[in-house]
Amino acid sequence: MEGIDFVAESGEITAITGPSGSGKTTLLRCIMGITQPDRGEIGLNGETYSQRDNESRRKFRLHNIGVVDQASQLLEDLTCAENFQLIAEMSGTNGRDSRHKAEEILGQLGMAKHAKRYPGSLSGGERQRISVACALANNPSLIAADEPTSSLDDESAADVLELFTELAHNFAVPVVIVTHDSRVTCIANRNVRMGKKCI
Repeated sequence: MEGIDFVAESGEITAITGPSGSGKTTLLRCIMGITQPDRGEIGLNGETYSQRDNESRRKFRLHNIGVVDQASQLLEDLTCAENFQLIAEMSGTNGRDSRHKAEEILGQLGMAKHAKRYPGSLSGGERQRISVACALANNPSLIAADEPTSSLDDESAADVLELFTELAHNFAVPVVIVTHDSRVTCIANRNVRMGKKCI
């Protein structure tokens, strides 16, 4: 990729679009600190991290970036609240605080009724909404999502996109979404179009 230069603002949704092979997912993996770019810098809150070693980037991601995948990554043998708590505890929150935080966030987002349910009992849309909620477990400074609506019907996708909008506005966090879905670009504050691995 060459000449990639953009800023994701707090409280806004940035959609990254483009044809297959244009580098969208590679760019998102660089933003998440999974892939190290050959050159250039990626920073968050004034702190650059893209050229650190693998373990340093992993720790940075764990403490600063909330991740939402195309397919829900919820652990089937944990309740929804326990999935949230696990992420919170992995980022350094103690057990009691993680339980309180799960109750608080799921309650704020209207998902308290799912807290004690297991992922296998949820619909696809409900699972993805829980996954989005879990992205808040580490108090992220950025939420990064890879094709979060690709497997959802129109109604479920609308619910998930409404939730992303709520997170961006109410939690004042920038949200970056890689997508082929025009429904996402409609709610985004800015759209970054990639072609031939450049913007």
